[in-house]
Amino acid sequence: MFGFSEELLTAIRTKAPPSAGPLWVQLEISNRCNVACSFCAMHGPGRYTLDGFAVSNDSNAFGYDESVVRWLGDRLQTSEMSMFVFQQAVDQTRTEGAEDYNLCGLGEPTLNRAYPDMITYIRNTGARVSLDTNGSQLLSPGAVEKLIPLGLNGLHVSINAASEAMYRRVNGSQNSLSSIHEMLNRLTRAKRVARSEEPHLLLSMVVTQDNCSEISSFVRFANSVGARQVVFDHMVPSQLTSVEVPAGEYRERAIEDIDDALRYGDTYGIHVISNYLRIDTQQQYTIPCIIGYLFTRILADGTVAGCCGCSHSLGKIPEQNFRSIWYGETYRAFRAEEEVIQITHVPVKSCLCGSCPHVETNYEYWKSISANC
Repeated sequence: MFGFSEELLTAIRTKAPPSAGPLWVQLEISNRCNVACSFCAMHGPGRYTLDGFAVSNDSNAFGYDESVVRWLGDRLQTSEMSMFVFQQAVDQTRTEGAEDYNLCGLGEPTLNRAYPDMITYIRNTGARVSLDTNGSQLLSPGAVEKLIPLGLNGLHVSINAASEAMYRRVNGSQNSLSSIHEMLNRLTRAKRVARSEEPHLLLSMVVTQDNCSEISSFVRFANSVGARQVVFDHMVPSQLTSVEVPAGEYRERAIEDIDDALRYGDTYGIHVISNYLRIDTQQQYTIPCIIGYLFTRILADGTVAGCCGCSHSLGKIPEQNFRSIWYGETYRAFRAEEEVIQITHVPVKSCLCGSCPHVETNYEYWKSISANC
């Protein structure tokens, strides 16, 4: 199941300590951003600047208390992960068995100019690596093509729209959807010339009340550029965003369109990830959370977080060795709290469990164990 070892599955079932380190590591390499997406509470309209950040002092902005809002502000101030912290993070997590890395951020990862060297460094360890991007830094000739010889395994492009007007409205970008389309076609052509299937292309849409009408056309757009995976992602509700989560008839229509996208994906060989729309907040709290056994996120300053939706620190590299963090008391307490969500129906402290980005993984695990009961 999911390629997990039997030892790991046994640890999850019995709530024992993990038998090995995380399989998947997210590295937050840049918190700077060059667009102002309408759904983004960090860099959205009226908040973002390329080199400075303005986070609201409103203690309810994220549904968090004042200390957490302050922590988010500090997190944004560490704009990029240094190569030193990066190498320490990779070396130490790889030693513990990590197999897949994702270069990500609260901003645009490719604004960290070291990202090509980071891809190469991870590939030289024998691990796999994917890159999140809005595509803006890959538009110039040759930019996206160079990802092939680097050995990048996956390119995850956040597009959020299927029409030119919606693209500009949602992404707050001076770029055009047509330029993104041409860039992705260049990648497809370059892969063909290189006789390479990688990097595998994934396109994502953060679903809002504004763009949910383009769900069906988005999966067709993905097919037109050779993407084999599409993610319809959740939006984190916040008073700092200028758009809303689909509700009422918008949500009902979105689910109908997701069904169409799933059928289209089955026909054309595109894996559509969408379960989050089918699970409301209360249902999420009835599903066991297993992310503390599989995943870790390392922030730009080396802070280790249990999930990309969690605000409390579990330790910090290089001040602490990752092994001591992963098997330490703080991480054990985090796992214990997430393991009882389906019993208490209460989110983990300082975590966005109600809009969990890992609900797909938890949901698939929950379905599998329910079927075997």
